[in-house]
Amino acid sequence: MTTYYERFSGSGPSRTPIALYRREVDDDISTDGVYSKDGTWPFTSALAIWMLNLGDSEIEQVSEAEAERFIAEVTARNLA
Repeated sequence: MTTYYERFSGSGPSRTPIALYRREVDDDISTDGVYSKDGTWPFTSALAIWMLNLGDSEIEQVSEAEAERFIAEVTARNLA
């Protein structure tokens, strides 16, 4: 199972997604990655830290469609 999370900058209507995280769970083993502009998902501990309430980031779970939108926006910026 794969779930996606975005980290936001700002608050209210002006907040902007600034990072996309992916958690993949297979046979009770989870792996967390953060989307990189080169299309890879390098390991990150940021999501686990946030889930333990140890971080102060504004992170929330998003749908696969929202994750795809974030990836498309990052890709478009890098091609410009």
